[in-house]
Formats: sequence, structure tokens, C-alpha cells
Amino acid sequence: MRCSKVRSLLTSYLDSELEERRSAEVREHVDACDACRAELAALRSVTSTLGEWAEVEPRLGFDALLARVDRRAAAKPRFELPALPVPRWAAAMLAVASVAGGVLLGTIGTGSTSVGSNKPPSAQQVAVAMDVQPHDLVEASLAYSLGGGLQGSASERGAQ
Repeated sequence: MRCSKVRSLLTSYLDSELEERRSAEVREHVDACDACRAELAALRSVTSTLGEWAEVEPRLGFDALLARVDRRAAAKPRFELPALPVPRWAAAMLAVASVAGGVLLGTIGTGSTSVGSNKPPSAQQVAVAMDVQPHDLVEASLAYSLGGGLQGSASERGAQ
């Protein structure tokens, strides 16, 4: 068994959580390996030191603090919808009509009734929309390819 595997099992070995076969493998390795034996000794030392510490009881007033936190949480006002000046069914109908109108205007505004028929804009349409001239695209492409792409800092690219 390798040291890395044994070290991952040492705490389980100390707590007697391993199967008998696995425990015997760890024991054999620790007997033969000085580094793992030292690691096991360090873990035993930590465990015994932790066992010597006394349990700490909560300070006086801890229960009162928890009760005060619970009271504050219970006292917070709940969110409630304000009273509407119209009946709720009318507000729901207005919301449905608004959504339906938006969908209708969206399909009429595009000039197409099917959702999947919208084609993405061409490169020329994008360039016109961005007010980019063809020579700007060629210049940017050359600068990118000659400058090594986006590698290097902005000051290095400006110096080239």
C-alpha cells in the first residue's frame, strides 16, 4: 500500500473504523515505513491533547440570547400584498391581457408569424449597425494576427 493511501486512512485506523483486512494492511505499512509511523504518532498526540481539554459550557445568558433572537425573528412583519383598488380577478385578467398583447405585438412587429424563421444578421448588417467600415475590419484583423492575438499586455501591443 502506498504512503498517500495509508495517510488518508490513518484517522479511520485510529478510530477503529476500518475493516480488519484494511486495518492489518495499514498496520503492516506503518510498521515498515518511518514517515507514516511518524504521521501516526503525530495524530495520536493530537488526539490525546484534544481528549485532555475540558468541555466548555455556554456562558451565562446564552439561552437568553437565543430566546431574544427567536423573538426578533417572530416579531418581523410578514410581507403581505397591499389591498388592490380593483378585484383580484380583474387584476389577473389585466395581466393576462398585457402578456398576450406583448406576444401579439412581438410577432406582428417582426413581420413573421413563426418563431424559428428569424435569421441572424449577416456580417455586413452587423458592420453597418456598428458603423464599422470594411477597412477597419481588415486593419483590426491584421493588427490582431501580427500582434500575436491577445497575448501580452496593452502597453506591449501599443508599442508594436
